[in-house]
Amino acid sequence: MTDVFAPLAELEGVGQAARHARDAVDVLLRDRGLRKVSPEITSEALLRGAHASAVLAGSPATLDDVRRGADDPLATGAVRMTAELMALARQIAAAVKAQFGVDLHPEPVLVGHHW
Repeated sequence: MTDVFAPLAELEGVGQAARHARDAVDVLLRDRGLRKVSPEITSEALLRGAHASAVLAGSPATLDDVRRGADDPLATGAVRMTAELMALARQIAAAVKAQFGVDLHPEPVLVGHHW
């Protein structure tokens, strides 16, 4: 599979700009207070991610359609998959705790979301 972004990475200054952006995000993530996200923001981010996945898969549904529970199989499947992945994350965290005694925590901290 061809990396469609490879030509962009070769442009002058792109690599340095990407490193600067990554460093800036790293600085923000060091502040635990900035990593706390409300349940509303978490829900919206998950919904938008599901919508984006559906669109990439060919869904014609808009974000508002997805919010209203659009009768579009790709959008419905993407929302369901997102929910399943959150449940899987809880199962993985529980298994790691049981097997290795290590507590996993989501990053950023998702307020209102518990493993």
